[in-house]
Amino acid sequence: MSLVKIALSYLDIFVSSENMGRILDLCVPNLSFQGPLFTFSSVQQYVDALKEDPPINCSYELIEAYENEDSVCLIYNFIKGEKVTLMSQMFSFSGNKISKITLVFDASNFR
Repeated sequence: MSLVKIALSYLDIFVSSENMGRILDLCVPNLSFQGPLFTFSSVQQYVDALKEDPPINCSYELIEAYENEDSVCLIYNFIKGEKVTLMSQMFSFSGNKISKITLVFDASNFR
């Protein structure tokens, strides 16, 4: 599976809020996640937080996807209700597993 497909699988799981535990299979145990609202240092911490407060009624419209030998960047419109927010996620990989996610967006849209 290409790295872009792995990143898109992650995003599909996230927006569907179904079986968040599947994210565990896509990431290394010591996943580094950094975003404007949260920071996590393990995939289990991240998945536990998503299970506690799952994204509900969300979708996305992919604008661009970029890939090189060990990273992917997805640029998309994140849609939650009436709010549409431009987001970018950068994924670093170790083999075929996500090792780092950096999420960038204007967090004021969610306050």
